Amino acid sequence: MELKLQPLLKQNLFLAQGMVQYLNVLECSTDELHSLLSSMQEKNPFLKVQFKHSSYKECPAEIKDSSTNFSQEILDQLLHLNLSTRLKYIIKLVLADLSETGFLTQTPGEMALCFQALREEIDEALRLLKGCEPQGLGSANLQEFLVLQADKHPTAVKDVLQNYYGLFLHQQWTELSRRSGYSLEEIKEVCGCVSKMKTRPLSGESQEIMIIRPDVSINNRDGKLRIQFHEHAFPQTFFDGGYGEESVEVKKYLKEQYEEVRILKEQLELRKETIRKIAEEIAERQADFFKEGPEALKSLTMTELSRSLDLHVSTVSRAVKEKYISTPFGTFSFRHFFSTSNQFLDESKMTVNQLKKFIFTTIKTEDKKKPISDQDIAKKLHAEGIEVSRRVIAKYRRQLNLPGSSKRKELFRVK
Repeated sequence: MELKLQPLLKQNLFLAQGMVQYLNVLECSTDELHSLLSSMQEKNPFLKVQFKHSSYKECPAEIKDSSTNFSQEILDQLLHLNLSTRLKYIIKLVLADLSETGFLTQTPGEMALCFQALREEIDEALRLLKGCEPQGLGSANLQEFLVLQADKHPTAVKDVLQNYYGLFLHQQWTELSRRSGYSLEEIKEVCGCVSKMKTRPLSGESQEIMIIRPDVSINNRDGKLRIQFHEHAFPQTFFDGGYGEESVEVKKYLKEQYEEVRILKEQLELRKETIRKIAEEIAERQADFFKEGPEALKSLTMTELSRSLDLHVSTVSRAVKEKYISTPFGTFSFRHFFSTSNQFLDESKMTVNQLKKFIFTTIKTEDKKKPISDQDIAKKLHAEGIEVSRRVIAKYRRQLNLPGSSKRKELFRVK
């Protein structure tokens, strides 16, 4: 056997320790940043952090109460469905009955008896809740919650969780492999995926009073948008030390501690500057939202914004994580202003919610003797310059629990 040496060109990406720390600082929420800086203060006696109290006047809209505002927050995600007052009431009852971790405390049948509701109403409420954020609200147990999350992973993960959960739970790998047909290596990959999943829909912390303090406020004053950056979200640091005469060893130590503080200060300033740029760009691109309301939300992706700011999209993603903007219409996360693949319809600049509202209104106001077809709705949109296929119309019509045109016509005749 002849051994040969061959050149191999390979690229590796290594992040310096300072860059790793900056990325961590960038994606910290305000509370996480305060905790991080407090921890660093304990390790570096010369690091002084100036924490400022929120200058933002907190109001009831920012207080999340488990029985009122938390329920409303969930219902706001279902606005496009035009739910009946009765169904909203049932959803609120179900939410109030959930455990502090977001799981059911009763079976659907028991809730129907307890709430004096039909089983179908309970089932419909649970179906709607499971489509809301946080994901998995109203799951019956851990298995159901894990299965809901498995859609983002290889098919083997969902198969194992659905059909071999007991064996998986008790780590009976050999028997699991024999029954499922998956190799031990594949089962190991399944374990890796499951280990990254959440184990409860809610944090389990008390929801009685949770205040979201916005990092930024954007308000409409006489047609002009004003942006305010709240000081509590951007603490300042400085170096406090190095007095009198020091030995060589002490000077070396002070220099090292000073360097840590200097780098941290630069990282915090860069974090603030990045968030400032993003907030200003959001204000400019989503100006109609801040002036007219949530219905005026436009299509905007992180990629588009990152190109405008000459930032990497991953930097934007980290910077907006768990950051909030106060607006005249409530407090929203930064991520709310970016579209995902299922928020907007291709290049139509129309949100899914707007499309559903259009479909709902069109059908509810149609001539009952001549119901409008999905194809005709698509043609109406085409006339407005919005390209949506008949299949897409049918998909969202079904989600609104509206029957097809032929069925609606049949129902009208029966009446």
